[in-house]
Parts: sequence; C-alpha cells; structure tokens
Amino acid sequence: MGRPRAVLLVGEVGPFLELPQWAIDASPFAHVPPLPGTELGAAPLLSLTAIAAALTATGLLAINRRDIE
Repeated sequence: MGRPRAVLLVGEVGPFLELPQWAIDASPFAHVPPLPGTELGAAPLLSLTAIAAALTATGLLAINRRDIE
C-alpha cells in the first residue's frame, strides 16, 4: 500500500479502529474541514501549503548535496 493511500486510510478509518488521536492527526486530511457542511477557512489550507512548500524546498536543497556520479 502506498503512502498516500495509507494516510487517507488512517484519516477515514482511524476513528472506527479507535486509533490514538496523534495517529489520526498525522494525516493532512484531518486538518481540512469536511465540505459541504462547514465553512471553508483559509488558515488550515494556508498552513498545509506552507508546510508542503517548506518540505519541498528542503528536499530540493538536500538533493544537491547527494554524491551520485
């Protein structure tokens, strides 16, 4: 099972399996409000975008340090 599927599975089935809250919160899908039915706020989406951009930048900087010939 790929990592994206596992994250989605934890977010959807985690409460049913009575997983600890920290495991459910590890999924990014747990921080986005369920739509429709609730009002969409910009704060969770902007914070997830900022985290993704920071991790992408870190990965791109780290790939230059690899010594592959």
